[in-house]
Amino acid sequence: MLEQQQLNYLKNSIFFLESPALSIYADINPANPENSRKAWLLRVKNSLKELEGPPEELKQKVFNLLEQERPDAQTLVIFANDNFLERIDLQVKLPIVDLAHGRIEARWGNPYIIPLLYALDEYERTGVIFLDRKRWRMFEIYLNEIEEINNAFLDVEPEKWKQLSLDSVDRYYTGKAVSRGGADFDKFARRLEVWTYRFYKQLIQYIDTQVRERNIQRLILAGTEEETHFFRELLPKVLRDKVVACTSSLTHPDASPSEILDKVKPILSDIERKAEIALLQRVREEGVWSMGKVLETLQMGRLYVLVLPWQLDGTVWRCSNGWLSLTPTEAKVLFPNETTEEVNLRDALPEAALSYGTRLEFVCGEAQELLKKDFGGVAGLLRW
Repeated sequence: MLEQQQLNYLKNSIFFLESPALSIYADINPANPENSRKAWLLRVKNSLKELEGPPEELKQKVFNLLEQERPDAQTLVIFANDNFLERIDLQVKLPIVDLAHGRIEARWGNPYIIPLLYALDEYERTGVIFLDRKRWRMFEIYLNEIEEINNAFLDVEPEKWKQLSLDSVDRYYTGKAVSRGGADFDKFARRLEVWTYRFYKQLIQYIDTQVRERNIQRLILAGTEEETHFFRELLPKVLRDKVVACTSSLTHPDASPSEILDKVKPILSDIERKAEIALLQRVREEGVWSMGKVLETLQMGRLYVLVLPWQLDGTVWRCSNGWLSLTPTEAKVLFPNETTEEVNLRDALPEAALSYGTRLEFVCGEAQELLKKDFGGVAGLLRW
């Protein structure tokens, strides 16, 4: 898993990568039948051999890097030039790269960094806290990878876990609707042993440390309904606001990280899909849509969010001064002395958003279909 320090290094390195550079994106998911027996490796090598521009010495360095054994992943990303060589194996798919049916995205020239940068910026770090009577465990999820934070509760003596199991919340509380600050909550808190209450506060401090150090944006609590509800109410607001879901306990206290990931992935996916639908509802109420209107407002610097489908097809016309138009006629009317060229939307729109300081939001599934059906395939939210 990419730690925050590694992430910062990677983002800075590729953002300022000098041209010309080699950019490669490939589907390497072993679950894909087209990738059986490492068929993806042969496709990447063949694509690189056919690509004009990169020196043969650089191609050979990439070939050597491709031969290295890595854990199974879904997407391979490589950036390379004379002074830089980096391979990133991701457990997620990326937007605006068409890798269906074994297609390889291989380019030489300006680094094609937007798909990767989007993933690094937009995928949120999620913490999962397993509240068990015998011991608590904490996990971090990022880019569909999971890692147990083994030192989260390292300073807690084993005797305290034993005491907690004897003084568990379940023994005192069987209700389901205690509201923070209410009389029922206060009454329940008084019934708990003072020691238990203080111990919970100590555990919260450990969790807060990990959340801040690892830049965790979301929290999921796993345990009994009584335990997760009560613990959430004890959290300070800054942590309580990060809790996006509470889920049932694990099948057993020693469940593997992969079991944890399988348990919470549907929860995270549901949260993300609902957020995408909510974003489109906001666009409907106060935003703009259709390609012509979005192009106009984007290039006037008025958009602060640009909403695009995960798979973005089609073309626009770009003048030599960078202005984007729907047709070459429109471009000539606006800038009669500029040359024009037809460019892919999946290149032009994200690049324009980056240059105008506009945040990108990609939607997929139900939201992508809604974007195409009701909003003309592209939409945005206005700065003013």
